[in-house]
Amino acid sequence: MITPPMPARNKTHRLRNWLIGISVAVVALISGLVGCAAILGSAANQVANPNSASSQQPAPASAPAGTAGTPTHAGPVNLQLGDAASISQDGADAATITLDKRVVATQAVDQYSDGPQNGYFVAVHVTVTGSVGLSSGFDVNPLDFYALSGSTHYDEGGGNAYEGPDSSAELSVATLNAGEKASGWLVFDLPSPNGEIVYAPNLDGQPLAYWKF
Repeated sequence: MITPPMPARNKTHRLRNWLIGISVAVVALISGLVGCAAILGSAANQVANPNSASSQQPAPASAPAGTAGTPTHAGPVNLQLGDAASISQDGADAATITLDKRVVATQAVDQYSDGPQNGYFVAVHVTVTGSVGLSSGFDVNPLDFYALSGSTHYDEGGGNAYEGPDSSAELSVATLNAGEKASGWLVFDLPSPNGEIVYAPNLDGQPLAYWKF
């Protein structure tokens, strides 16, 4: 028995339904991608970034009563070794960063290590403390700091710094909650024992604080 050919109308009807099905699937896919992009964009906007620093140096003795210890909000702030910087995040106090000690060496620290490539190992001790009202967590990373010697930028851990003094007790990556503390050493391989430590934690590279040593 010979099957008669399918009427043209039925073929056209099937083709139209098939095209409609593909169109619906494409629209659903695009809608899903747009929704995912919106969610990712929202999450990115909610990432907490340190955005300003202020000095915690006490006010001069001649300052009016009640002003001692009041931070001066102007960033980046310029500090001396031993000074503390108060860091704000999303408009609220987030952490205090103190650079309080320095160790300088010009030779290898032991018989199994190399000496500095650039002339001096400079190790600086750092303490970071989460503020009492901190609610979103504060990220600590040794790579948020670098050194300036003259106008030249030196990364933490660069050169032979990984073999420098106190490198075994380097500041570790951490996320602090309210009242929590992290401390450790930043180690640099520099051409001079003097310079500045710069705190620049954000992707735009803009510094929030400088400590002169």
